Amino acid sequence: NITYGAFGDMMGYWNFFPTDRDAWGRVPVWGFAEVLVSEVDGIVRGERFYGYLPMSTHLLVTPGDVTPEGIALRQHLEDETDRLTTLPWELLGEERSIVFAEELEPPCEALLRRVDETAGPNYQPASRIRGPRR
Repeated sequence: NITYGAFGDMMGYWNFFPTDRDAWGRVPVWGFAEVLVSEVDGIVRGERFYGYLPMSTHLLVTPGDVTPEGIALRQHLEDETDRLTTLPWELLGEERSIVFAEELEPPCEALLRRVDETAGPNYQPASRIRGPRR
Protein backbone atom coordinates (compact mmCIF):
# COMPACT_ATOMS: atom_id res chain seq x y z
CA ASN A 1 0.00 0.00 0.00
CA ILE A 2 2.95 2.32 0.52
CA THR A 3 3.64 1.92 -3.19
CA TYR A 4 0.30 3.53 -4.00
CA GLY A 5 1.31 6.55 -1.93
CA ALA A 6 4.86 6.71 -3.29
CA PHE A 7 3.71 6.47 -6.91
CA GLY A 8 0.53 8.49 -6.39
CA ASP A 9 1.53 11.34 -8.72
CA MET A 10 3.17 9.24 -11.43
CA MET A 11 0.43 6.64 -11.68
CA GLY A 12 -2.55 8.87 -10.88
CA TYR A 13 -3.48 7.02 -7.69
CA TRP A 14 -4.34 10.30 -5.97
CA ASN A 15 -7.16 10.72 -8.50
CA PHE A 16 -9.05 7.68 -7.23
CA PHE A 17 -10.15 9.30 -3.98
CA PRO A 18 -9.49 13.05 -4.30
CA THR A 19 -9.87 15.50 -1.45
CA ASP A 20 -10.88 19.14 -1.41
CA ARG A 21 -7.26 20.08 -0.63
CA ASP A 22 -4.91 19.96 -3.62
CA ALA A 23 -1.80 19.13 -1.61
CA TRP A 24 -3.45 16.16 0.12
CA GLY A 25 -4.87 12.83 -0.90
CA ARG A 26 -6.12 9.56 0.50
CA VAL A 27 -3.86 6.58 -0.11
CA PRO A 28 -5.78 3.83 -1.92
CA VAL A 29 -5.56 0.32 -0.46
CA TRP A 30 -7.09 -3.09 -1.04
CA GLY A 31 -9.35 -4.09 1.81
CA PHE A 32 -12.80 -4.79 3.20
CA ALA A 33 -15.60 -2.30 3.75
CA GLU A 34 -18.82 -2.74 5.68
CA VAL A 35 -22.01 -1.01 4.58
CA LEU A 36 -23.29 1.23 7.39
CA VAL A 37 -26.21 2.84 5.51
CA SER A 38 -27.67 2.03 2.10
CA GLU A 39 -30.45 3.49 0.00
CA VAL A 40 -29.64 1.20 -2.94
CA ASP A 41 -31.74 -1.86 -3.74
CA GLY A 42 -29.75 -5.03 -3.25
CA ILE A 43 -27.11 -3.51 -0.95
CA VAL A 44 -27.94 -3.90 2.72
CA ARG A 45 -26.56 -2.67 6.01
CA GLY A 46 -23.86 -5.00 7.31
CA GLU A 47 -22.90 -6.33 3.89
CA ARG A 48 -19.12 -6.52 3.32
CA PHE A 49 -17.26 -5.76 0.13
CA TYR A 50 -13.64 -6.35 -0.85
CA GLY A 51 -12.09 -3.82 -3.18
CA TYR A 52 -10.00 -0.75 -3.83
CA LEU A 53 -10.77 1.73 -1.08
CA PRO A 54 -9.35 4.93 0.39
CA MET A 55 -7.36 4.62 3.60
CA SER A 56 -10.16 6.32 5.55
CA THR A 57 -12.65 5.54 8.26
CA HIS A 58 -15.65 6.18 5.97
CA LEU A 59 -16.42 6.35 2.26
CA LEU A 60 -19.59 7.72 0.68
CA VAL A 61 -20.32 5.86 -2.55
CA THR A 62 -22.88 7.03 -5.09
CA PRO A 63 -24.00 4.55 -7.75
CA GLY A 64 -23.55 5.74 -11.30
CA ASP A 65 -22.30 4.94 -14.76
CA VAL A 66 -18.74 4.67 -15.94
CA THR A 67 -17.59 8.12 -17.09
CA PRO A 68 -15.17 9.16 -19.84
CA GLU A 69 -12.90 10.48 -17.06
CA GLY A 70 -12.90 7.07 -15.37
CA ILE A 71 -12.09 5.35 -18.65
CA ALA A 72 -9.26 7.84 -19.31
CA LEU A 73 -7.82 7.30 -15.82
CA ARG A 74 -7.92 3.53 -16.25
CA GLN A 75 -6.20 3.84 -19.64
CA HIS A 76 -3.51 6.06 -18.10
CA LEU A 77 -2.85 3.41 -15.43
CA GLU A 78 -2.63 0.68 -18.07
CA ASP A 79 -0.24 2.75 -20.19
CA GLU A 80 1.99 3.60 -17.22
CA THR A 81 2.03 -0.01 -16.05
CA ASP A 82 3.03 -1.15 -19.54
CA ARG A 83 5.75 1.50 -19.70
CA LEU A 84 7.18 0.57 -16.31
CA THR A 85 7.03 -3.18 -16.76
CA THR A 86 8.75 -3.23 -20.14
CA LEU A 87 11.91 -1.68 -18.68
CA PRO A 88 13.36 -4.96 -17.31
CA TRP A 89 12.73 -6.65 -20.67
CA GLU A 90 14.45 -3.81 -22.51
CA LEU A 91 17.42 -3.76 -20.14
CA LEU A 92 17.87 -7.52 -19.68
CA GLY A 93 16.80 -8.88 -23.05
CA GLU A 94 14.53 -11.86 -23.62
CA GLU A 95 16.62 -14.69 -22.17
CA ARG A 96 17.59 -12.90 -18.94
CA SER A 97 14.05 -11.55 -18.55
CA ILE A 98 12.68 -15.10 -18.64
CA VAL A 99 15.21 -16.20 -16.00
CA PHE A 100 14.25 -13.16 -13.90
CA ALA A 101 10.55 -14.02 -14.18
CA GLU A 102 11.19 -17.66 -13.29
CA GLU A 103 13.11 -16.57 -10.17
CA LEU A 104 10.20 -14.36 -9.10
CA GLU A 105 7.55 -16.98 -9.68
CA PRO A 106 7.97 -19.03 -6.45
CA PRO A 107 7.71 -16.02 -4.08
CA CYS A 108 4.79 -14.66 -6.11
CA GLU A 109 3.00 -18.00 -5.90
CA ALA A 110 3.56 -17.99 -2.12
CA LEU A 111 2.07 -14.50 -1.95
CA LEU A 112 -0.94 -15.60 -4.01
CA ARG A 113 -1.51 -18.53 -1.63
CA ARG A 114 -1.73 -15.97 1.20
CA VAL A 115 -4.07 -13.82 -0.89
CA ASP A 116 -6.27 -16.88 -1.49
CA GLU A 117 -6.57 -17.29 2.29
CA THR A 118 -7.73 -13.70 2.78
CA ALA A 119 -9.38 -12.47 -0.43
CA GLY A 120 -10.19 -15.74 -2.17
CA PRO A 121 -8.89 -17.50 -5.29
CA ASN A 122 -10.86 -15.27 -7.69
CA TYR A 123 -8.83 -12.18 -6.73
CA GLN A 124 -6.60 -10.96 -9.56
CA PRO A 125 -7.22 -13.82 -11.98
CA ALA A 126 -4.85 -12.31 -14.57
CA SER A 127 -1.90 -12.93 -12.25
CA ARG A 128 -2.57 -16.67 -12.11
CA ILE A 129 -0.70 -19.36 -14.02
CA ARG A 130 -3.10 -20.60 -16.68
CA GLY A 131 -1.28 -23.43 -18.34
CA PRO A 132 2.03 -25.05 -19.09
CA ARG A 133 5.05 -22.84 -19.59
CA ARG A 134 7.05 -23.10 -22.78
